[in-house]
Amino acid sequence: MSVLSESELIHISQVWNDNLEDDFASFLDTLLSDSDGEEDLESKRVKRHKVEVLDIPEITHEPTTGAGTSKIEDICAHPGTFGNMCILCGQRIDEDSSVSLGYIHKGLRLANEEIVRLRNADTKNLLSRKRLYLILDLDHTLLNSTLRFHMNLEEEYLKSRANSLQDIENGSLFMLEHMRMMTKLRPYVRQFLKEASQLFEMYI
Repeated sequence: MSVLSESELIHISQVWNDNLEDDFASFLDTLLSDSDGEEDLESKRVKRHKVEVLDIPEITHEPTTGAGTSKIEDICAHPGTFGNMCILCGQRIDEDSSVSLGYIHKGLRLANEEIVRLRNADTKNLLSRKRLYLILDLDHTLLNSTLRFHMNLEEEYLKSRANSLQDIENGSLFMLEHMRMMTKLRPYVRQFLKEASQLFEMYI
């Protein structure tokens, strides 16, 4: 049994971080598809080793300058930052050509390459599942809302028919006292969402 050196482990780790889904999935597929029970353990090791060698491209890393930098920092691609600090290795990143994701959390940024990688992985996932995105608006699509002072006299009776907010699963008309608003779910909205969730990746 051969033991991998530290540099080989770092090399494999970096490649798997770069192409984790593709490389690791193909590695597992190859390993699991080997169903011939009569092969001995040594031939399985050889096959696995061949997969690792064939699937992992040669990557060279230029060492970073400066004292005290670790090997992890040398190979980190810095996929994103939080408060000017790499989210993987913790190294301080001053120059920043990344995209701000302030709508998720202030100070969170992702590198352009990481966004492309995530987009490609997401597209591949959707294609493999044969799904499309369905983006739905709330108001006038899944529900209708109105401020109470906009209600006319003929609609006043609805205030007494409002369902309890504790019974959201069964109700369809709700009084939002703190917002001075009434909200009504569209007819068959629950059935629509249940059936559409089988066909689409949905976002609201």
